Amino acid sequence: MIELGLLTKLIDRLLQLVNARKQQNRDLYESLVAPIIQDMDKVHTDYIASYRKYLSMLDESDTPFDAQHKVFEEIYRDSILTRDLRARLYGLEELFKADAIGPLIEAVHGYLVPVTDEAFVYIDCNVSRDNLATGLMLIAQGSAEPSTRRNLAIKRTEQSIFELQDRYAGFLRQANLLRSKLLL
Repeated sequence: MIELGLLTKLIDRLLQLVNARKQQNRDLYESLVAPIIQDMDKVHTDYIASYRKYLSMLDESDTPFDAQHKVFEEIYRDSILTRDLRARLYGLEELFKADAIGPLIEAVHGYLVPVTDEAFVYIDCNVSRDNLATGLMLIAQGSAEPSTRRNLAIKRTEQSIFELQDRYAGFLRQANLLRSKLLL
């Protein structure tokens, strides 16, 4: 028969282990997960603000929508000026296969690189803006009337915003799942 003192010590030890695990989970969340969420929030907020600016430029411009439209220079400039916002997130490549946060890192990757590519892309890459610029350039070089090209460009930019929002929602789902796993 198990002695009462030994059983009490065993229960105490189990409680210590449970509490230590909870603390490890909190530490992981605070030191890694929360900063990733904050960085993604910054990146997403910047994308949405930029895309709103592009919509305004397309909607309010008196110049014809062609390959020389000022929106292309603005997309290029924004990509360069926001590299730092994406840099830390691209640096998460090493954690891609980590058990605890792997799905969150996959969601970050899916947001930044909306293609079915296994590897992280180089740090200068800005797939979302590159895709938008490419789509807009195809429209600008098309044979449609100028007003039709402008309307198509606006619709293409709006579609890009919808896609960003969907990918961000996927990231938030993974962030919330991990938050509940680590903190509840």
